[in-house]
Amino acid sequence: MQFTVWDDQGESAGDPYVGGFVRHVQPAPGLAVLDVGCGPGTFHLALSGMWIVGLDLSMGMLREARRLGTRCIQGDAQRLPFRDASFDRVTSNHMLFHVPDRELALREMRRVLRHGGRAVLTTNGNPFLPRLAELHTEVARAAGLVPQPGGVSRFTMDDLELVQRVFPNAQRHVLSGALVVPDADSVLRYYASSAVDRVADAPADGSHRPILLKAMRRRLEAITAAEGAFKDPKTAGWFTAQLE
Repeated sequence: MQFTVWDDQGESAGDPYVGGFVRHVQPAPGLAVLDVGCGPGTFHLALSGMWIVGLDLSMGMLREARRLGTRCIQGDAQRLPFRDASFDRVTSNHMLFHVPDRELALREMRRVLRHGGRAVLTTNGNPFLPRLAELHTEVARAAGLVPQPGGVSRFTMDDLELVQRVFPNAQRHVLSGALVVPDADSVLRYYASSAVDRVADAPADGSHRPILLKAMRRRLEAITAAEGAFKDPKTAGWFTAQLE
């Protein structure tokens, strides 16, 4: 899957995530970076020359990040195991919606950030993947089921006010584009992982799933055949803040 930004003429400008992230981090050799909820260390190789510490609750994710040479610590974003003013940069990429107390996590990030340092927080816009949600609504109704809306993310690009409660000078940088998936199978696997069950009174035996998956496959295969890929409008971006 690839997130693609479209220019004013509707032409693809490529995947902007890595370049945009690096630009907002403003890297410099020797600076200390804490990646909160680092996952597998997706952006770490792009920050060559910086001293990176990855923190995550998942040991499996930390094992992946260690393969990149990242220094890894298991820990909770709400109780960072570091002294005050320990890092020049603090980043968080698509993870704050998992945290029960998002404001507490943000305050912990501010606590460990040095004066003059930067915080860079990546997340999605709202709504998320509306075209797939519309297709789900169609196939569910055709099967005689009542579709339910997707779960509301607990941290999106709409949450500037929350970020500014902790980082008053925080700014929002939004990318408008689309998620582009070249094959129907990849979209179908994602759909099967959660969205297929968003129906009222879903049968306990899961009998709705093969019906919806079969119908969704037909829709997706028709779309990818006609358009060359499945494209779903999406926004994403960063909150950035300087600790003065």
